[in-house]
Amino acid sequence: MSYKSGIINNLISNTLEITFPDEDCETITEANIVSESMKLKQAISDGDELRFGGCIASEFSIDILKTYDAENDVVFPDVDLTGKWIAVKLTQTYADPEASVYPSSTLYPSGNVYPGKTVGNKDFWIFSGYIDSAKVNKNDKNVITITAYDAFALLYETDATNYLYDYWWLTGSKNLETIVRWCRPGSGSLDDSVIDYLHEEVIGGYVTTHSGQDIRDYGHSNTDWLNSQAEISEGELLKDICELLGVFGFIQPDSGKGNFVMLGLSGNTELYEFYEQLVTEDYQCTGYTDFIFAVSGSHSNKNVSGVYTVNDQLTGGLSDAADNAVDKSYDFTMNITMWENIGTSSRTNTDTDVLINRTSIGTRLALNAESTAHPGQCAFSSYTPLTATLDGRPWVSVGSPIEILVNKTTLDGSYVYDENDEIVKESVKTYVLSRTLTGIQALTDEIEVKGVR
Repeated sequence: MSYKSGIINNLISNTLEITFPDEDCETITEANIVSESMKLKQAISDGDELRFGGCIASEFSIDILKTYDAENDVVFPDVDLTGKWIAVKLTQTYADPEASVYPSSTLYPSGNVYPGKTVGNKDFWIFSGYIDSAKVNKNDKNVITITAYDAFALLYETDATNYLYDYWWLTGSKNLETIVRWCRPGSGSLDDSVIDYLHEEVIGGYVTTHSGQDIRDYGHSNTDWLNSQAEISEGELLKDICELLGVFGFIQPDSGKGNFVMLGLSGNTELYEFYEQLVTEDYQCTGYTDFIFAVSGSHSNKNVSGVYTVNDQLTGGLSDAADNAVDKSYDFTMNITMWENIGTSSRTNTDTDVLINRTSIGTRLALNAESTAHPGQCAFSSYTPLTATLDGRPWVSVGSPIEILVNKTTLDGSYVYDENDEIVKESVKTYVLSRTLTGIQALTDEIEVKGVR
């Protein structure tokens, strides 16, 4: 039996620990954590429609109880927690029904033995980030509410305007692979080691090697942006690059400060047979049939002079989406790495063809997996928008496909039964685009999935 099945069916307890990667504070254990006070918000797309790019900062909050050790005359925690990096570990303890323990003259009760069964433990790192605030509770001065965010929050506070400007101005039309290696802040609010890791080791390598998403052939320079007063942060630039790749930037928690990853809507489908609340839309979200992108005007014009659709520029346009797809366009007009200079520089229709076809972004966003035109290249299957409250499963990440079994009903709300007099089940399939994990022992997951018809 897998640990997942053991946790779902035979969970004994959950234990939470808050560790400090910089070792500037002792680990905070359950002795100093207020019961059920944890809340973790994660998202890769939280708007009314599915948008790629992600790079949304995760938020973690919890109540910490200050304690006094009279024997050693010590208060814990005794340091200011604001600004410290933390890594949060959840340990789930479960009974393994397939590992029975039989009577023995040498076996005594212990933490590894549950009545008749062997006990298993599974650790999950659920958050990595820095503490933004640590506020004393107004009703109890021994309780401190901490709120923390992952590294994306710092990236959105870190300006990349001068670096991107210098890069485009000094070097002209270059590809995005080089941009992520060039554009970076100097000494400032973000640890240089984090920037080094994000830009050189992770993003650059990903752009270079990731199958089906090679953008090295797409050279560009947004002249309209260069001549405007618009600014951009590290976070916005990173989000725009991820959007152009058809992926979602995400800080994957670990025992340190987190690991930048680019997620797709993929993986093994997680099945939920029970739920507390479930509200679904009566339609499915399918792939896009066209793109809209901005076109710059003359070099003296600081505003976008117009927008074009891909089907305006390409003969035949994009490949068809799934048979049940509704005509709709993906709007790239706010993505500065997607702006074209058609009509005012050397930008031509051929460049658009390179972007849409040779980089696979067209098939990734336009098609659904149900289409057979480009098997294996599609970014997502059709999915159902919904809100649901489910049992908390920390191994389920944002971007994961999930399936919820619901009771089939008639129009008057009555259950539908099969020939064996059992309620007929229906399957609702979707993706985890936004989730809020709350509690500790009573761990629940509030899932919210939005999208347009």
